[in-house]
Amino acid sequence: MTLLAQAPSACLHQILLTTASEGSAPPSATGRSSKARLEVPRRQMVSAGALALCCWRTPVPVCASLDTPTQRDSAINGASSSSGAPASRQINNQYDKYAAQYDQLDAGAAADAFGIPKLRRTLIGAAYGQVLEVAIGTGINLPLYNRQQVQQLTGLDASQGMLDEAEAKVQHEGPGLQISLRQGNVESLPFADDSFDCVVDTFSMCVFPNPLQALKEMARVLSPSGKLLLLEHSRSSSPLLGWYQDVTTPAVAAMGKGCRWNQDLSSLLAQAQLKPTKLQTSLAGVITLVEAQRM
Repeated sequence: MTLLAQAPSACLHQILLTTASEGSAPPSATGRSSKARLEVPRRQMVSAGALALCCWRTPVPVCASLDTPTQRDSAINGASSSSGAPASRQINNQYDKYAAQYDQLDAGAAADAFGIPKLRRTLIGAAYGQVLEVAIGTGINLPLYNRQQVQQLTGLDASQGMLDEAEAKVQHEGPGLQISLRQGNVESLPFADDSFDCVVDTFSMCVFPNPLQALKEMARVLSPSGKLLLLEHSRSSSPLLGWYQDVTTPAVAAMGKGCRWNQDLSSLLAQAQLKPTKLQTSLAGVITLVEAQRM
């Protein structure tokens, strides 16, 4: 069994075998059988569950289906593959292939158990006016927009297959909301400066090849008084969990759509000249809800 195949089960197992105190050194193999290491406090269990959710969120991983390790590395880093085709195009092709099953992969009972739908409702409920949702995917957030607050929603995604699913969803879940969908690149948004009152993204920053450039583009199209709304993976402030995210990021990225789940979200926001007005962490800090404005 390869390291990538072992990653999901190792994710939960590793945390369950840690000591209870935050900041403990990484667990050693010699101490794994001790009773003390199995007495895990509730917060560690919640964190372990969150980590397991992230590891298992894509049963048919995008990057694992690329032909060679070089192609997988190129896709994760946003470079060209050994075949000469842009890696971003390869990833888009993979999203196209499983677009019809995407909602089952990115939602469901596991997400419910960890409160992800509630976080989505909180975030999307704050949107108002002219709204841009980047990486809208299949339109999983469409039912959550407040029809009394949102004048028009523009949805952008790199994958036409995902947009086709979103278009079908608009017919059932979009009444009362003016919606426009278009294909495009978040790192080069096809909109004029100061175009939107709100820009929204949920769980996509970790897969953008250049998340800083994506944030700069979101800031550019945001009005001076507008609001950036993010719900993202982030590096935990817990030393143990942060360490675990760091060491498992290469495997998680290869298994889960190129997701780099240890990103320093606060640093990225500062570099993009965005000032948080609200930061709400969940699941020991591996998920962060952000409301921010341009500096």
